[in-house]
Amino acid sequence: MALWQRTIDCGAPRPEHDGQEVVVNGWAQSVRDHGGVTFIDLRDRTGIVQVVVDPTRSTGSDAAHEEARKVRSEFCLSVRGRLVRRLAGAENPNLPTGDVEIEAADLTILNPCRTLPFPLDQDVTVGEELRLKYRYLDLRRQVMFEKLRLRHEAIRRIRTFMYDRGFIEVETPVMTKSTPEGARDYLVPYRLQPGLFYALPQAPQQFKQLLMVGGLERYFQIAKCFRDEAQRADRQPEFTQLDLEMSFVEQEDVLRLVEDLTVDVVEALSSKTLVKPFLRLSYDEAMARYGSDKPDVRFGLELIDCGPHLQGTEFAVFRGVLEAGGQVKAVRYPGGASLARSQMDELVALSKEFGAKGMAYFLVDEAGNASRGPVAKFL
Repeated sequence: MALWQRTIDCGAPRPEHDGQEVVVNGWAQSVRDHGGVTFIDLRDRTGIVQVVVDPTRSTGSDAAHEEARKVRSEFCLSVRGRLVRRLAGAENPNLPTGDVEIEAADLTILNPCRTLPFPLDQDVTVGEELRLKYRYLDLRRQVMFEKLRLRHEAIRRIRTFMYDRGFIEVETPVMTKSTPEGARDYLVPYRLQPGLFYALPQAPQQFKQLLMVGGLERYFQIAKCFRDEAQRADRQPEFTQLDLEMSFVEQEDVLRLVEDLTVDVVEALSSKTLVKPFLRLSYDEAMARYGSDKPDVRFGLELIDCGPHLQGTEFAVFRGVLEAGGQVKAVRYPGGASLARSQMDELVALSKEFGAKGMAYFLVDEAGNASRGPVAKFL
């Protein structure tokens, strides 16, 4: 093994390693030059360890000290030295490696770094275009690494869950034929026959149905999908999904499998405890209670059907809707009766911003009477 290659990760040293000769590789998170002594926080994907370059220590050298004085933030380094416990009072409780440090005997600059376009070790807002231009630097930030690591752990957990339940992972083709789906296809020209195109799959739908007819019975894959749609928060041109299919099952089997998988992954990879079993709503019930087929049930303010209470109302708008077979629904706003007229006018304006023609309201007093509001007199 080359002399510069690591023998231990930066996040691994602990007091039990005291006295060991080690080699670490990584990037200089920060550099502090205290005259005759240089301190370097060396970072790799596992964590940070403090390196001390002091020529007066038994393991120190003038050559390593001179080299250390050249180091700046994000220089890529290899350090050989001895792991020792920090002096009493010098420990860093904020680091898992905070009880130890490395006394550097040799320090090699594997690659220098120019002045950074944005700081990597600070919680600052950086423009997206600048981050994408220097993506290789952006990925060094801890928050980005944690996102990639979480994705990796989630996919690994999904695979283990599916393997344990007898599913077989199959990679289906990416260069395929255009099929009827819900969006437009991304097309790839066929070089040998101009005018013909491959289509990138919007989903592996046809392929997994072929697998079921072929007798595979339980299939899954972590599938790349491509859909040419207008981009918004819940629409991406390229995304990854868990795709699965089963034979000889009923709807309940599918619902139970997906619920168990969701609970397994979320509770294993986060501090959350999910409410089990999951609430199940039919489409009609969701629309009746929340006015949406994907409601956030934490909202709590469900729609209330006012139709039975408005039979024979003199308010023409409500009467016309009910006579036409429509519905009149209300949202109860606890404490809303205390709002001033100007505040209610702001809510009316807000409803118009979301596409409504207006908002009818009435305020209910403590006795339960509709005492104020534009439609109170009709109730």
